[in-house]
Amino acid sequence: MEVTSLVELLKGAKELADLARVDSAQRSDQRQQKRIRDLISTLRLIYFSPRGVLSLLKIIAEGSYPTQDQIELVLTDFNDAEPFVYRARHHLDPDFDRNDQALTLKAQRVLREISYGKGGVRSKVQDLLNWSLTYEEPISGEEAQKLIQEIDALNSAIEDAEEALVATLAAGSA
Repeated sequence: MEVTSLVELLKGAKELADLARVDSAQRSDQRQQKRIRDLISTLRLIYFSPRGVLSLLKIIAEGSYPTQDQIELVLTDFNDAEPFVYRARHHLDPDFDRNDQALTLKAQRVLREISYGKGGVRSKVQDLLNWSLTYEEPISGEEAQKLIQEIDALNSAIEDAEEALVATLAAGSA
């Protein structure tokens, strides 16, 4: 996913505020609230933690090289999380539940874009870090910085989406 499409993704994440427009009867429905809580958990699962691959990329962007212990710890966790991230991405796609009435169509589109964005960025991280760090191939600081920018943009979109969902959940329980 290119930076320009991530900028569009950020604009879309702000559109999730439309969730608040769902009628109050739906917002207070227990099943709908559970769906929203599940989406919040899913977004938090796919968020790039500053202690994960982002930490390795920042070390590289600063012109250093991570230690073998750092590489093993971070890449092992990153690679082991693949099936969980895959399921989480699938869960964000509205095709997962076509009868979902908790979300507007616009909100469903934004969540789908976040899911695709996560897949694209994750794939780039795998391509750049797994091979290079495992076999001690050099990674340019520019490559690392570009990937950091993409991760930061995706994380911002995830934060905006999560914030909109939390606000909707709060409005439903009020």
